[in-house]
Amino acid sequence: MRMHSEMAARQLSMLEDDPQLPAGKLKASSISLSKTINAPAQQVYDQWLIPVFIGDWMFGCHSIVKLENKVRKGGEFTYVVKSRNQEISYSGTYELLDMPGTLIFSWVENAHPKAISRVVVKFQEKHGKTRISLTIKLDPKLNTLKAPIKEQWSDRCTALAQKFNK
Repeated sequence: MRMHSEMAARQLSMLEDDPQLPAGKLKASSISLSKTINAPAQQVYDQWLIPVFIGDWMFGCHSIVKLENKVRKGGEFTYVVKSRNQEISYSGTYELLDMPGTLIFSWVENAHPKAISRVVVKFQEKHGKTRISLTIKLDPKLNTLKAPIKEQWSDRCTALAQKFNK
């Protein structure tokens, strides 16, 4: 439970810390993470698409307000959670759904509505376990937040893995 509260604090702190984002043309940076999960690829893939599953691992101990998605290429998703009486919304569009191998989508948080990042998740199954490789191409406006964003997604991947270790 401690991990969930730490994860929640980091998600909220990213909204509270509103650093001056540098103007002009900036180069996008990337974050890469990987995690081995004790489940077949299709089961892990489903965790990224089915709202009730997403709510179990992606948002720590935040209260879920709304989880909606249209699972198809070009389909959109909106996730709204509440923490400390503040609503945090996440949205994006599915660019590629290659079940159960690859999932690509855009990612936007309401704290930075014009900062669109791109998330690529690859699922590689071996002997009933799945290694996920997550690459996030950050919008250049988010470069100053790279470390907390990486930590947040690392926490999310850990929470997902823990679902299958019970």
